[in-house]
Amino acid sequence: MQLKMRRRLEWYPRAHLVSAGSELAKSNWAGCVRESIHAVEAMAVRLAPEKKTLGAALAVLERDGHLHGGLKNAFSALYGWSSDEEGVRHALVFREEANVDEADALFLQGACAAFVSYLTARNSGR
Repeated sequence: MQLKMRRRLEWYPRAHLVSAGSELAKSNWAGCVRESIHAVEAMAVRLAPEKKTLGAALAVLERDGHLHGGLKNAFSALYGWSSDEEGVRHALVFREEANVDEADALFLQGACAAFVSYLTARNSGR
């Protein structure tokens, strides 16, 4: 992939990862988790622009041979966890703060950054 095209492809996911780092520095663990998983969603949808959700985009990448089914399932499950946890991707309703901590935020930021890099490399010929 040409460098200019690759930079354009990575811009939106990178913006989310930078934001995740900012949230981490502010000890906003839920914000870090939210921005990290948004980076994965942004990258997957950029690679499968006919789809508008992470699950659908990952299914296209799997179908086309650009993603192993196990990885698709793993990141679908992580997305589900971030959606289920009150205060991460959805409003706080019954608690004062999300039930995520620094370990959760560090793990998800690292996993999501690695996965975005993997998707970029794996799909460089698209």
